[in-house]
Amino acid sequence: TDYQAPQRFLEKRQFELYRAQQEAQSLATQLETMANPLAPVAIAEQLRNNVGFDDFWKLLHSTITREIWVVNPPAWWGKAEHSSEVKKWEQFRQKQHVWEKRFVANEPSSNAPNYMEYKHLKVLQAQGSTLILIDHYQIQVTSWEPFRALRVESSEMVSLLKGILE
Repeated sequence: TDYQAPQRFLEKRQFELYRAQQEAQSLATQLETMANPLAPVAIAEQLRNNVGFDDFWKLLHSTITREIWVVNPPAWWGKAEHSSEVKKWEQFRQKQHVWEKRFVANEPSSNAPNYMEYKHLKVLQAQGSTLILIDHYQIQVTSWEPFRALRVESSEMVSLLKGILE
């Protein structure tokens, strides 16, 4: 006796279909953005003191390509006993299978098999400056204590530096 039941059923199904179409369109837009990102723009940002230090470690822990390059790492880099942050990084790197390629200005010591000879970019040798390439980010650390760094977002710069180092 309910003559409106079929109409309500159809309206309910039409509304569900509309919501599914909206969700699919949103996902399609996100996928298109991921597949065709905008041209990278170099953005320089100064990282200083505690906030910058925290941002630096967060960026390390969010690496996407599973590859980072460290040029002129400090003597304590990779030694978990140095600080809790280094320990967390080493655990994260091993657990997430992040491949870390290290370059040093001088000949590597015999007890450091992960270090490779580094003969380019002589400017980084002064005063323990470190260059870190993470995905499409380039971080120039000029001082670790107190922490001073500059972050540049530029995939072109990273590609150029990797080409020089290879």
